[in-house]
Amino acid sequence: MIYALDTNIVSYCLNGDKTIKNKIFTLLSANSNSVIIPPFTFFESLRGLLAINASRKLNDFVIMCEQLDQGQMEQNDWIRAAELYAEGRQTGRTMEDGDLLQAAWCMRRAHILVTHNTKHFSHLRNLSVEDWTLPLA
Repeated sequence: MIYALDTNIVSYCLNGDKTIKNKIFTLLSANSNSVIIPPFTFFESLRGLLAINASRKLNDFVIMCEQLDQGQMEQNDWIRAAELYAEGRQTGRTMEDGDLLQAAWCMRRAHILVTHNTKHFSHLRNLSVEDWTLPLA
């Protein structure tokens, strides 16, 4: 299994959330390719850190990116995101562009999207989603 981190999970990590950091470390110890930063997460995290001039967190983000693979967008990802948008318009369940891109990218690769915003993705039947901010049951 490969876990794709949403921007809010990267933020938790950069803010020092030990539970998420430990989960990432445990997964990476078992398999170095098990956690990945999707392209939109990379963009959204980087732009946010640059916008607020968060130099320490930016440095931590760079280190994080050196330890994790970053995915690339392909034409079929854009096509799948557009299809999801059209489906959402038809059913009245529209999504933000970033969420569409995250979902399409993960769905095409059968990656598990790790996010705190599970409600944003709950209606997508071919997307696996986990929230690592919740306590274990």
